[in-house]
Amino acid sequence: MSDIALQITRSPGGTVASGANVIFDQVLFSAGNISYNSVTGVITFNEAGRYVINWWVAIQSSQSTNGSVFAISSSQGDFIEGNSPIKTDETAGFGIIEVVDAPATVSLVNSSTAIVYYPTFVPLSASLIVVEDDLSVAGPTGPTGDTGPTGDTGPTGDTGPTGDTGPTGDTGPTGDTGPIGDTGPAVTSDSMSASNTTAAVIAVVLAGTDVSLPDNQNLNTFTVDGTNTVFTVPTTGEYMISYAVATTAALLVSSQVLQNGAPIAASIITPTVAASNLFTTFIVPLTAGDTLTLQLFGLLGAATLLGGASTYMTVVRVI
Repeated sequence: MSDIALQITRSPGGTVASGANVIFDQVLFSAGNISYNSVTGVITFNEAGRYVINWWVAIQSSQSTNGSVFAISSSQGDFIEGNSPIKTDETAGFGIIEVVDAPATVSLVNSSTAIVYYPTFVPLSASLIVVEDDLSVAGPTGPTGDTGPTGDTGPTGDTGPTGDTGPTGDTGPTGDTGPIGDTGPAVTSDSMSASNTTAAVIAVVLAGTDVSLPDNQNLNTFTVDGTNTVFTVPTTGEYMISYAVATTAALLVSSQVLQNGAPIAASIITPTVAASNLFTTFIVPLTAGDTLTLQLFGLLGAATLLGGASTYMTVVRVI
């Protein structure tokens, strides 16, 4: 079961130069063998494992020629980009890093071609979450237990022919039998990810329209229905859910995730002004057999998806 996690945020205002690290000045949560340097913006993994990283950055302006581009960069060569074709609003991304030899370092880098200015009128200008995604690991085999009592003697069989008598060897002393050790913990992980990489047109109605996620499906133990909209949870536990919806034009449309057809309160995004990017991350308890659906609502009209990896949903069991 995952015991390493980190959540850090940045206050509004300021800038980040091209090629420089994003400096997060607030540590909201830290657990396990992980550390963060708030001067350099560097996260250090002190233990090998697989880690899920989710982040977003709010952008006021930039003269970048390649849009708003930020990337997760590690000391072992990982470089995972998340980007937006526009130079204002917000950009987000996620990735999975396998740390083989600890310690290893990670930072969020401005890989745009120019300085990025953070907004001053929002509560936060950036956020990053790290959660360890453990694989199943069996503990070492304990020592052999005590020998059980001798059973009843069976009936005597027919006497076979007498063989040649071999030499008698020395009898060694019998050692004490050690106690049975504790059984090591068994850790499991259930996760999924799916996206819509096409510039699909979604006919949104006020009550809500499901968003199909047919592309890049990595379902592991999850299942999905024929419409690629309803995903079924395999195991009861606490799950971290992240999603994003990007459209070609700013719309006054809302988004949410449904659990068994009912909205999850922590998932609802209802902007007060038109927006082209809707995204959030939250943790919620789920039961085996529950269903999850990404949905747009609150608008009577068409929403055209941006395409690429900009519209997605990921689900990871953390407990």
